Amino acid sequence: MSINCVTCHHDIDDAAKVCAYCGSDPRTGEKIIDAQAMLSEVFKPKRTTRAGSLLEFAAMGVNHVQIRFPARGVDEEMRAARVTLLVPPDQELGKTAIDVTWTEDAQLSTKQVPRLDSYVEQQESARLADEGFAALKQGDVDTATAQLAKAQEGYEKAGNLAQAEAIGKLLETAPDGTVRLKPDRDPIAEKQAETGTTRTERLGPDS
Repeated sequence: MSINCVTCHHDIDDAAKVCAYCGSDPRTGEKIIDAQAMLSEVFKPKRTTRAGSLLEFAAMGVNHVQIRFPARGVDEEMRAARVTLLVPPDQELGKTAIDVTWTEDAQLSTKQVPRLDSYVEQQESARLADEGFAALKQGDVDTATAQLAKAQEGYEKAGNLAQAEAIGKLLETAPDGTVRLKPDRDPIAEKQAETGTTRTERLGPDS
């Protein structure tokens, strides 16, 4: 069964004590949760750019929004929340609705988001590349080779072929099949590869 919230008039589960849309008591209209203040507090310490999307910001893994709502039957749907990303002074950078569907299909409940996976993979590759270049500057060729090879593989997997190719210009395959740093690396290519690790390649919206 469901009821209409007296404040926002959304259809919600009749067992709900707090409306997921407006944060009020759905029967009395009493404000229980100041959702806007909560979101502002959660996101306040972080910096991003106007071009940064809400998905990318969430992918950093440093902020979490926990939403609780009553259980429903299999295949039922509901809008659990609306999330807005703000930075001082009240500049809106992005917003999204969080819709949920109850399912017993394990493939759906564990489905991964390609764009999010790609972003996380590139972040990990950038970390490996940073470690590789740092080791290279310290003369630790073995560590540099291992980390840069892993970074190249990660960038290829994430779909950032340009950065994978840039790092690949520094590596070569030895006769025994192992990967090693080229002894005659181009300093310009090396610098471009190191600089490129700070950029993330976006997948298309349909990915």
